[in-house]
Amino acid sequence: MADLKVLGEQWQKAYQRFTAADEANRYAAVDDPDAVARIAPAYRQVARCWRQLAGHPETPWWAKAAALHAAEMFDHQAESREQLLRPAGHFATTAQMDEAGNAWLSMTDEERSELLHQRRHHRVPDNALPQREPE
Repeated sequence: MADLKVLGEQWQKAYQRFTAADEANRYAAVDDPDAVARIAPAYRQVARCWRQLAGHPETPWWAKAAALHAAEMFDHQAESREQLLRPAGHFATTAQMDEAGNAWLSMTDEERSELLHQRRHHRVPDNALPQREPE
């Protein structure tokens, strides 16, 4: 198991990605499928990090309780976003949503910053993600 410092760094990175996705969704409609594809996986990633922190043997009991509560809240937010799209048929499976969200999460900080800058200046639509060449 990773040490607490590494888990903390992983949590910080996940939370930064969540914050970037949240910022990208600032002007998007709540039920925008592309916005959900960005934010739901980010919520899930932060929840996983909270659970890893809670599961570490060196984490104090009170911090475990707080981390588990935070994980539940982040999972709840992800689920509520995903539920908005399921009845509308935007994503047939969670795997399709994860695939779309991973495009956003795999972007570098510079790519996300550039995309947000372009959106602010109306150079790209709010639901656009940069196209990447297959690796």
